[in-house]
Amino acid sequence: MRVHLVNSAVMPKEGVYRCKKIPREIFKSLLSQAYENGHLLNYIGYEANSRIIAEWCDVRLPICRDEIINLKSGDILLVMKLKYRLKDARLKTDSAFQKRLNEDDFEFFLVEYSDLD
Repeated sequence: MRVHLVNSAVMPKEGVYRCKKIPREIFKSLLSQAYENGHLLNYIGYEANSRIIAEWCDVRLPICRDEIINLKSGDILLVMKLKYRLKDARLKTDSAFQKRLNEDDFEFFLVEYSDLD
């Protein structure tokens, strides 16, 4: 099982997704475990997410906007997404805006993936 860390809820391929909102502390624990076990695949595309994760886990993940192309049955997606939708899409990459974001601006989900039966 691999853990795909993402900053939005995505369904990159056909299959069955089971999504559950989880508390921040559970998200942190799952993220740390996946990193320590070498199972974490990073798809975090924004500086704020990466910065907050570094504060939690002392792990600096590079920004990665690659597509998830290798999702396999049994994999998990850990989702760290903004609680609100940005009206101005330019804010997504605005460094001043990214620095103002904190962990309270996010919600967290655990998504289990399986192939179609």
